[in-house]
Amino acid sequence: LSIPSLIGFGALFYVAFVIIANFLLGTQDQHKPQRSDSPAWLRTGLSDWSSMIPVICFSYQGHISAVPMYAELRRRSMRRWFCVISIGLMVCVLLYNATGLLGYLEFLDATQSDILKSLDSPGYQPHVPEALVSIARIAIAAAVAVTSAVFTFCARSAIIDEVNLLRGQTGELPYPWFLSITHIWVALVATASICFPDIGVVVSFVGNVCAAFMFHFPGLCLIATARNDRQLQAECTSSNQRT
Repeated sequence: LSIPSLIGFGALFYVAFVIIANFLLGTQDQHKPQRSDSPAWLRTGLSDWSSMIPVICFSYQGHISAVPMYAELRRRSMRRWFCVISIGLMVCVLLYNATGLLGYLEFLDATQSDILKSLDSPGYQPHVPEALVSIARIAIAAAVAVTSAVFTFCARSAIIDEVNLLRGQTGELPYPWFLSITHIWVALVATASICFPDIGVVVSFVGNVCAAFMFHFPGLCLIATARNDRQLQAECTSSNQRT
C-alpha cells in the first residue's frame, strides 16, 4: 500500500503544480486576451448545490483505504493512525482546492470535468510547456494504474465476505474463486472506463454511491456501537443487582 500511495501522491502533487503554475504564469502574461465573462463566486441554484455533493464525496472517499492503511503502520496505534489520516486529508484539501480554484479562474465557464482537457481547448495556448502537460497526463495514468489495486483489494474483500455469507462458511475462499472474483472486477472496471469516456459521468454516478456509503455506513457503525453500549450497560446493571 505504501508504494502505490506514494506514486499516487506524487502524481497528484505534480498535476496540481502544473495547473497552479499555468495560472500564475498566465497572470504575468501581458499578451493574454481579456475575458468577457467573470467568475461566479456564489451559485444560488438548488441543482448547482446538489451537484456538488457527488463530486465532493468522490474526491474524499479515502475512508475506504483507512483500514488497510492502519494495517500498513509499523507502530500501530489509534493516535498514530489519526495523525496519518489527518495529515493526508489536509494535504488533499489544500491541493484539491488550490487546483480547482485556480483552474476555474483560468478557464471559467469553459472548465471541463477533466482539467487537463481544458488545456487542449481550441484557441487556448497553455502558459506552461506542452511537455509538462503531457507528463501530467502520464502521471495521472500511472497514479490510477497503481492506486486502483487498493480499491480492488477493498472491493474484493467485500465480495468475498458476501460470498462466504451466502455459502455459510468462514475463512478464505478457494484460489479459483479468488482469481475469478478479481478478474471479473477488473473486467467490469475496464468495461465501464471504455463505455463512459467522460469522467464527469463517472464522478456523478460513483459520487452518489460514495455519498450513500459515506453517510450510511458510519451511521450503521454508530448505531451498532450504541446498541453494544446499551447491552453492556444492561449486563453491568443486572450483575450489580445480583450482587
